[in-house]
Amino acid sequence: MQVETAPTPPRRRTRLRTKLLALALACLVAAGFAELAARFAGYGPLRLQPDWLVRLRTIQQPVSDGGPLIYELKPSSSVTFTYRGPPAEYRINAEGMRSDRIHARPKPAGVRRVLCLGDSVLFGLGVPIEEVFSSKLEAALPGCEVMNSGVGGYSTYSERIWLETRGATYQPDDIIVCYCPNDVDEPLEQFAIQVEQKLPEFPPESIPNPAYHSDVLKRHHGPTAHSAEPGGLSGLMLKFQKRSALVNLCLEPFAYGRRSRSHERCLIAVADKLSPEHGWLGRQLEGIAQRAKRLGARCYFVYIPVRYEMDPSDRQHGELGRTAMELARASGLQVIDVNAALMAVGDSHLDVTHLSPRGHEAVARCIAEALRGAPREGGK
Repeated sequence: MQVETAPTPPRRRTRLRTKLLALALACLVAAGFAELAARFAGYGPLRLQPDWLVRLRTIQQPVSDGGPLIYELKPSSSVTFTYRGPPAEYRINAEGMRSDRIHARPKPAGVRRVLCLGDSVLFGLGVPIEEVFSSKLEAALPGCEVMNSGVGGYSTYSERIWLETRGATYQPDDIIVCYCPNDVDEPLEQFAIQVEQKLPEFPPESIPNPAYHSDVLKRHHGPTAHSAEPGGLSGLMLKFQKRSALVNLCLEPFAYGRRSRSHERCLIAVADKLSPEHGWLGRQLEGIAQRAKRLGARCYFVYIPVRYEMDPSDRQHGELGRTAMELARASGLQVIDVNAALMAVGDSHLDVTHLSPRGHEAVARCIAEALRGAPREGGK
């Protein structure tokens, strides 16, 4: 026998709708107050692309010739922004380097030219150009001209290509490879956030781990996209982050965790001699060493550790970092060890990756000491 349920009285339905509307309104008001509180606390839309990164991207662009370098500093540009300290001005010369001068070609007689290759650490993110270790190195070595070719997000591949296509024309006497643990990172997770425009397809040799690269393409960017903004769920969340400080605040732990895992993944991968990243880094360093040999230049390797590697009790990460130095020696580069000097400084870093002014000064002292002991070749 089927029992019919009595219909809900209209008055009860009205009360239920009223309660639901009141609850929705209360949630909306609470979210509004939370949004205001987040903004007053310093969080804002585009937390993942903060003001400093938005400004940095105005002086970086895809390469004009469509070549394998992928992207570069925009010649004759400048920008000022704040990153972990007082505002700093970033002036890019007509050659696409952070410098106030033009480097003569051919090299003037009697000048010892030192070419530094690197990423945002060498570029000097967060510090004035006079505080960057390339500038301090030049001040410590009379008669030397030190060139800073650092570009944010560059990998060891980028540095090799920059040397081959541009750096070689400056006839350097010494080449210094400034290596950071994330220099073997996935290019989609580094290159794509550095410029406003969509990037071209990446050459296969620029990819440290093809399997990981393919996975990132499928999960975040679609089959062929190389834009700065991901698709799928990641792209949807980024749209919310562009508009809401509260969403950025809630998602920040996940974003920080991903970046932390990125550094960790790179350290572990290079330490594994069977990993694609280990073999890839070896090939890039060998390419740099061979090019330096053809130029008649001495080639050095400087390992810039991340901040948590500065903890003396953290032996695991210290051992992982030393693997990169061993690989550099095996590739024919002379290693300049700056770890002890950075540990002695204490406040050597602005953040996990980038050096403080005192960190830059410590690195400059170590490099200067090594170069003073290097003999000058006749006629150079």
